[in-house]
Amino acid sequence: MREQAILEALRELDRWQEREVQLGEELRKAQSQVAYYQALVRDMKRDVRPPRLEDLLRAF
Repeated sequence: MREQAILEALRELDRWQEREVQLGEELRKAQSQVAYYQALVRDMKRDVRPPRLEDLLRAF
């Protein structure tokens, strides 16, 4: 009976280690997506920010 408990614990450990690897991959993907959208928002804000007075006067 004790051997069965040990084997089951080892199988459970393997399952959790596999899950840890999967979550690490998902985390890297999520971080990549977050970085992409942060850069996109930065670019969009730069495009729509109101012109500075100096820029406006220089345009005339």
